[in-house]
Amino acid sequence: MKRYLLDTNGLLRYSLTKFYGYTRVVVKEKYETLLLAPYIDIPDRYVLQEAYATWVKNPSVSFADCVLLHTALLGGKELLTFDRKLKRLATVRAKSRV
Repeated sequence: MKRYLLDTNGLLRYSLTKFYGYTRVVVKEKYETLLLAPYIDIPDRYVLQEAYATWVKNPSVSFADCVLLHTALLGGKELLTFDRKLKRLATVRAKSRV
């Protein structure tokens, strides 16, 4: 079976939300189909799944910030940022893991 490497770039996410007008929930559902496909190699699949869940629940936070947050949390590291919204979200998520 042929295997693929998926690059989850912002272009697709941007075009689905801005050009086609899909909500974050619909975009997450579309990506979940890809994230759950066993024949597609996705580095840090779990980070992306968690990032999409956070992105949908927090409309003021970018997807890139959600990826940074979950990369840090799942790696057991503290996220250092000057972004106030992201810092607040990181603090809440870290406290909920204790």
